[in-house]
Amino acid sequence: IESGVARKDIMIASKLSHNKNYGEGVTTDAFYDTLDNLGVDYIDIYMLHGAIGDKKRLREAWQELEILYRDGKIKYLGVSNFGPGDMDQLMEYAQVKPSFIQNKYDPFTMGQQTP
Repeated sequence: IESGVARKDIMIASKLSHNKNYGEGVTTDAFYDTLDNLGVDYIDIYMLHGAIGDKKRLREAWQELEILYRDGKIKYLGVSNFGPGDMDQLMEYAQVKPSFIQNKYDPFTMGQQTP
């Protein structure tokens, strides 16, 4: 779809959202599926949408995103819905630290979120 707006003037954010897409090999495939679906060459902000229970696959997913970041396919890495403990674990092995954090805070569900 042509909008008349240059790609460099648009900020695109997306997330790796499905548990099955976390892990060696599958994370990169899921990312490229997103690129194809959007019809773009890179994504500005790409996030892991939640820390899954399988910490090995979570680490593999982050490491694959770091490669995509170094290859210029992702401009900023981020996380979504990571609690403090999840962030501590990520920081233990992340060579590229997240530059974007998105968490839900909702006045209608007070007390149900963790910072």
